[in-house]
Amino acid sequence: MPQIQSIRRMRRNGESIAAIARKQHVSEPTVRKYLRMDDLSEKPPVRRTRGSVIDPYLPLVEQWLAEDRASWRKQRHTATRIWERLRDEHGAEVSLSTVTRAVARLRRESAVEPGGAFMDLVWHPGEAQADFGEVDVLYRGAPQRMRHFVLDFPYSNIGLAQLMPGENAECTCQALQNLFEWLGGVPERIVFDNAAGVGRRTSGGGVR
Repeated sequence: MPQIQSIRRMRRNGESIAAIARKQHVSEPTVRKYLRMDDLSEKPPVRRTRGSVIDPYLPLVEQWLAEDRASWRKQRHTATRIWERLRDEHGAEVSLSTVTRAVARLRRESAVEPGGAFMDLVWHPGEAQADFGEVDVLYRGAPQRMRHFVLDFPYSNIGLAQLMPGENAECTCQALQNLFEWLGGVPERIVFDNAAGVGRRTSGGGVR
């Protein structure tokens, strides 16, 4: 439970999924799973009536897939290669079809876009990452869910937040202006974790 709370707090502070996974020593799919959880109360144990022979190896497969996302595409594991490694390196007695289904499910759960490229980001001084999040606040005496814009400086491990009424280009520009005035300067580069509210790619390949 403390680790889950720590992961959720780090995400609220604007840290990326990859950075949280590295600091907490867990896989990126595990981070996403904890962030999607609504109810953090402990639940009574549930007796599993039937398991799968691949269940003991799922954490290992999940780790391989997470490592693949930082590798060149042609160096990534196929389901067949994962099955061969489980068989040869760990003595797993599991069928190729079972491994194939498990790999497909883990890739779906990782919420990674097909064909995407991945790299381990190295942040330099003066570079920032921006994203929106949700927060419940007491506004004019009543609870209200609002958006908060987070400008994070990964190199310095500092995050600044600005409460905004929405998540669109106008709110983004206003939040950036407010934070720049408070900082007394601007970052050299800003990477938007989700830039849908800032700009859109046109059919010709340009960005508006």
